[in-house]
Amino acid sequence: MYNKQYMQAIGLVALAIVLMAACVSGSGDHDHTSCACAAKEMSFTINCTAEGDVTTAFNYLQANSCASKCESDHACERNFFIIQSHHDHCLTIPDAVAKGIHNYEAACHSCTIKRQYSASLPACTQPTCSMKAPATDAFAALQANNCTTSCASTACSSAFKTIRAYHDMCDEDDLAQSVEEGIHDFEDACAAYDCNTSSGPFVPTCESTTSAAAASVASVAHVGFAALVALAVTFL
Repeated sequence: MYNKQYMQAIGLVALAIVLMAACVSGSGDHDHTSCACAAKEMSFTINCTAEGDVTTAFNYLQANSCASKCESDHACERNFFIIQSHHDHCLTIPDAVAKGIHNYEAACHSCTIKRQYSASLPACTQPTCSMKAPATDAFAALQANNCTTSCASTACSSAFKTIRAYHDMCDEDDLAQSVEEGIHDFEDACAAYDCNTSSGPFVPTCESTTSAAAASVASVAHVGFAALVALAVTFL
């Protein structure tokens, strides 16, 4: 009888540990801070008219070899957040920044922000991010139909909307690097045929919901772990 109770207790402790690990692992997925919170914490402004500031930040990344030390260098991280927040939020940014940012994405932590809303554009259709073929096919259509010259055809405008939706609404890993970078070759010609990834005009604000959620998950995990251990002790 003792052996059975002992094994039950060990089983409960093991279950508690597994649940604790699952909670911690799950709370760490997509560990991207809000760009608005990054701007508040690192003292910069997200302003789509300040292209000079974006160019200055990009020049800093290039001049200071930030591709090899972005996560460990505060100044590199700050300047990457500047260009990334503007790249993802603003309808237009300097071309060199639009293409060059991808040289630093693998090395730097990223932040999250919705694209600036335009009342003249329709809403993007949420793609199935795990299905990469539609994005690849759409990019091939942009290339095949000379869409850098004109995006007025249905083939071009539809393909660009697909690429925009994948680019802005899916994780970087869901998109081939050639597509991730190549969208910028078509943005000028297709500006009038773009789509919105936000539902209306908004000002990026720091709400710190991610931190609150993570703290809540951790709290529940600790309480659950303690309860299971206490229950296990009663069997011993």
